[in-house]
Amino acid sequence: MSIISTGSVLPENDEKSGMKTILQRITLLILSAAFSLSAVEIGGTKTPAVPQPSVAKAENFETAFQRETAALFQELKTGLPDNWGRLKPSDAQRMTDQLLELCIPGITPAEKYVSPPCPKPGKRYFLTRLFWKNTIFCILMDSCNDMIKKCRLPKTVKGVILDLRRCSSGDYPEMEAGLSALLKRDISLVILVSHKTLGTGELLAYRFSSGKRTLVMGKSTSGHPFPMKKIRLRNKDYVYPVRPAGTEKIPVRALVPALAAEPFPQWDPDTDKTENEIMKKDPLLRKALELLSAVTLIQ
Repeated sequence: MSIISTGSVLPENDEKSGMKTILQRITLLILSAAFSLSAVEIGGTKTPAVPQPSVAKAENFETAFQRETAALFQELKTGLPDNWGRLKPSDAQRMTDQLLELCIPGITPAEKYVSPPCPKPGKRYFLTRLFWKNTIFCILMDSCNDMIKKCRLPKTVKGVILDLRRCSSGDYPEMEAGLSALLKRDISLVILVSHKTLGTGELLAYRFSSGKRTLVMGKSTSGHPFPMKKIRLRNKDYVYPVRPAGTEKIPVRALVPALAAEPFPQWDPDTDKTENEIMKKDPLLRKALELLSAVTLIQ
């Protein structure tokens, strides 16, 4: 005779079948845990499935926000009753505006929004020019133009000047792609900006200002990199920025140059033809050329 863990005594000829039944139970219990079986038939007896841990459903923003604000308001009322009692309906509106700014960076009440100044009518330029024995490549971009796609840097070029001092319009994705292709070389870059740099020009200045070998010179930009759209929320008008693709990380504020300098006067491509004439007419461009020349010599 053999002793089985159930405490019962079985004849020797039933020992193998009893052990087989026990192994079956163990195997099926493991399978039950793995595949969440509801019940398993073993010798006419049902073995319950091993309970599975419940998986919490992901909470969406709306539910989480309602829960957090309800809990916060209750704690404020309890913990700071004096402060809570001083709050007025106007404070609720102020909190709403701050919440909107957090959710939609750049949104602002319409009555507080100051439109950017409209560029004065006049001739707009897009041209390129080589300076200082063909070592500095200057791109004068008053308006964005698809001609940038045709530009190529000569092998002699050691530095690039991107002049955006009057740039305010154009198709950003197209221009960004063209400049990215042009500036794919590891090369020193100076970006010239001014208070007249806005819209697409401001986006381009922001986009290329983060390079390791890039310096921004001039005056702070206008602070209006995006077109604004009007929307009415809770019986109040707001304006918010419409962002082109790829500009999610660009802030809605002015770009402050690392090196401040007076951006004007600026050379005139129609009247200033020689390099000496340009240097005399445009002090900021001359400083940028001198800086890039010094960097080139050091390298």
